[in-house]
Amino acid sequence: MFRVDSRFEIYMPPFLESESAELRQFHLVEQCFNVPLWHVQVLPLAAKDEFQRWSCYLVVRAGDALGILVGQQWERVKLHVVLPEYMTRTNSIKMSRCTALWECSLGEEQQVAWQFDTALGSFLDPEFGEFDTSRVKRREIRWRDPEIANEPGGAH
Repeated sequence: MFRVDSRFEIYMPPFLESESAELRQFHLVEQCFNVPLWHVQVLPLAAKDEFQRWSCYLVVRAGDALGILVGQQWERVKLHVVLPEYMTRTNSIKMSRCTALWECSLGEEQQVAWQFDTALGSFLDPEFGEFDTSRVKRREIRWRDPEIANEPGGAH
């Protein structure tokens, strides 16, 4: 979750505001919980002579990151995650590229959870709290980094 303060809202000229009147922009937001912070970058498909630009999103739930990645066709995507100290057992936050998102179930309840693979290891998204990893069962891979999957020796 992010907290915003109207003092940090960016003024939008009326001609730009009309294009996305429901959206507000801020130059400062607060991340309220000590959870992974997902940095999702997507490059839309473009017509032949159309200008392309990356769109970047910050989300605090793996499921929301997945929703952006699979919500439409992209020319390219990049997914990174900033991991809090308690997840990496270090004294500073760490950023790593996410290579895969797995849909999992938690024990007998069959509650959906997310597990993600990074260069720093495999982690459970703490959206529903901490879980005994022995109770987690991977159901299916829902997203794999296409750049890594296509590298020689990468997962297919």
